[in-house]
Amino acid sequence: MSSDEGVQITPLRAADGRGWILEGKTRQADDLKKEYHREAMAAFRLRKKASVEDMQAMRAYLERQLQQRLELRRAILLSGFAEEYGDDVDERFLRFQDAFCALVDEAELYRADNVKLQEQIESHTRLRLLLHFELGLVRLPEEDSSPSSDGGSSPSPELRGFFTYFMEHEPPFYYEPFTQQECDAIVDTGLQVALDLLSAFDNKEHGMQEAHCLGWRAQRSLQRIDIGMGTEGDGPAVSRVRFTKSIQCRKENTESTMESLVNFAWEVTTTPKLYARIHRTLLISHPLQSMGDDREILMRNTPDPTGAVNIRYFNLIERVKDTTTEGHPRTTIHMLIADSPRHQQLRELDQREDVLWMTEGSGFISFTQTSDESIEIDFSHVAVCMNEMQAQYFLVELGAMLIRWENLVMPPRLLRFD
Repeated sequence: MSSDEGVQITPLRAADGRGWILEGKTRQADDLKKEYHREAMAAFRLRKKASVEDMQAMRAYLERQLQQRLELRRAILLSGFAEEYGDDVDERFLRFQDAFCALVDEAELYRADNVKLQEQIESHTRLRLLLHFELGLVRLPEEDSSPSSDGGSSPSPELRGFFTYFMEHEPPFYYEPFTQQECDAIVDTGLQVALDLLSAFDNKEHGMQEAHCLGWRAQRSLQRIDIGMGTEGDGPAVSRVRFTKSIQCRKENTESTMESLVNFAWEVTTTPKLYARIHRTLLISHPLQSMGDDREILMRNTPDPTGAVNIRYFNLIERVKDTTTEGHPRTTIHMLIADSPRHQQLRELDQREDVLWMTEGSGFISFTQTSDESIEIDFSHVAVCMNEMQAQYFLVELGAMLIRWENLVMPPRLLRFD
């Protein structure tokens, strides 16, 4: 029978994780514990020695700094500075030192200003080159400067390009106004997109889902785009969203109520400050072009959860009055993304890699007098999103924006049933 027979040895993990402690009732167990203690103490002494060496190195560095300062002061005193000024050497030395520090600070300020001026010079040089390039493309013969018989071919000052800013701290960009014909073509395309969007929701295409929230009927579908690069579930997708709601009003006030709703909705959509109020994130609207009472063009950024404003687009806003197939009067405010080959070329010349441009997408909000006492509001939107996560964010953002829009445009008295 072995001498260790009947002895229970239990391994326990050390508190600092460096080894095992063996608890037992034999001399062998005690020896193991002592061995572990020696190893732990040796490691502790090594760590303490390293810490002491670090402190000694820091002390040596500070002593060298002090020695350099003392040598500098001694050199100044030996140069005759003290003899010239006598007992006031300390005070005058401090003034001299303060003056020297002030000169160093001033030099640093000049250096920073020089860097900023260099950046401005580069920006102005780039602007001048772009301006010369654009002037070479513009041809305005003298014989074409007078009004022509067809009433639309003569250039006007309103249609000439100009430089403007989206944000004050950014470099300017060159904007060429859209022509009437270009806007008409964009609106025609937008009207067809709106019809296709309503048809898709009425026929419940593309896996349409439906829910009800705060009096609104919400419909949504997400159609993924197969680009053949193995991006299933994370590739681009077409997001379609529709919110509808019917409000009640007095029979004798239906027409005036609808007109006031349309006018206020138009004001909110085209006024930068009001449009920013209905969004949770930073949204900038920069007016570029006004083409009558029912057509405006602005430059805007898309909502972003991080507050970035680098995804932008030209927003053509059009107000259209018509009737439905049932003969109900309807007014629609279309919000279309405007683009043209000319503007695409200008973006390529601008070479702003940090700015992304949206060229597809549209939305509208319509007001329809469905009866003598009710008005139906329809807000629909379609856009191509980079991935499903962005589409989900746009859905939530549109819903939140619509609630803010409702509180801003429709007073509570318009929501009560009489």
